[in-house]
Amino acid sequence: MEIPVQNTVYVYNRLQATTGNLSLGNSNNIPSGQLDFESVALHEMGHCLGMAHVNAASESGLSGSDRDYTRATDGANNRFDLNPGVDGIVGSGDDSRGDDVNLHWYRRANNNPFTIDNPVDFTTYSLALEDLPSGHSFAANADRDLAALLGVPNTEAVMQQLTYYDEAQRTLAHDDVATLLYAASGIDETAGTTDDYGINLEYGGLSTTDCDISLGFTTTTSLAFCSVGGTYIGSGHVRITSANIEFSDDYAWFFNPVLSNDSDSDGDGLSDDFETNILGTDPNDVDSDGDGLADGAGGIVSLALFPGGIDKDGDGFVDGEQDLGTNPTLVDSDNDRLPDGLEVIYGSDPLDPYSWPNLADGDLAPLGNPDGLINAADYLIGLRIVLGQLAATPLELAHSDLYPIGAPDGVIDVSDLMQLLQLLQLLRAQP
Repeated sequence: MEIPVQNTVYVYNRLQATTGNLSLGNSNNIPSGQLDFESVALHEMGHCLGMAHVNAASESGLSGSDRDYTRATDGANNRFDLNPGVDGIVGSGDDSRGDDVNLHWYRRANNNPFTIDNPVDFTTYSLALEDLPSGHSFAANADRDLAALLGVPNTEAVMQQLTYYDEAQRTLAHDDVATLLYAASGIDETAGTTDDYGINLEYGGLSTTDCDISLGFTTTTSLAFCSVGGTYIGSGHVRITSANIEFSDDYAWFFNPVLSNDSDSDGDGLSDDFETNILGTDPNDVDSDGDGLADGAGGIVSLALFPGGIDKDGDGFVDGEQDLGTNPTLVDSDNDRLPDGLEVIYGSDPLDPYSWPNLADGDLAPLGNPDGLINAADYLIGLRIVLGQLAATPLELAHSDLYPIGAPDGVIDVSDLMQLLQLLQLLRAQP
């Protein structure tokens, strides 16, 4: 059990949303006819951290595929109203549920459980059906069939009930991460306030004492379950005080022998520890944010992007569509004080601090923070560069490498200073 439990701890501490988190048959290392202990542990650990099933599941009393409808209570008529809607997919946004009362937090913007908003709190997620996007009738849950319909195959929330033989699910989906982040927004359900909290699990080793969550095999007739105790700390809010996981000793279990943090799990050319500790991408998913750009492919580091037209770094390029060849979480990837978007427009390399656009506007002052004005202060800084008192950085070269006109030579010298002086005289002569 030791390595799979360590991997589970690692996954929850990393808290990265992934797509393609279901590996079946030859795509995993599980022998045929066996259940993956690590995948089940990941699910049960979610319960220990306060997460419920996203689907109706067995506790609803429903059977078969009806259990895949989104989690709800049966409403005033004391029965579940179940209709998959026009798309025929159980658990999707067009389900017709009568007076059933939704229990699943959904993203207000799109009711798509395979995406995540920022921040995650009551402003971006809701239970109330009146907050659904236009054309939606019920909260969607992250079931694999809906994932296929929405173009993210082999993806499912870890908290979806039902585990198959010869199936690995060892990373969290967007809905799992969103649920934990919503809880972490605290009693006020507002991210960024004083009652927020974070999750930090520590592997306690082989022990029967001194652990907040214990995992062990018993003669339980269930496949596995988590017993959770807690105390109310506010309306609708509970602090977990105890949690234990039991696994049945009557099943053929597979114990993953590979630590998840010492390899290149997704084969994108970046080591897991590099990806996790420095870049913040998902080392188990070659495209962790689902924006169509591989995290490490072709020299592009596409990390923490928010698909859907958002420009997270404010460089003027939409994440996942135009933000190519840059670091999409930084407005200035190469730290040359020139925005990535500006460099791309002018044909320079935003990842190379020695590549600079030819703005040629003569704006040098204040030093290191040009103000958009052309005056004597710009000339004085240019003079100090020519005299060797200051070294020209890419920022200065971008603004004041003026000669030859239209063909900058990579230095600021007397010729550039004369061009700047002429520019100043022209500006002074204007009424």
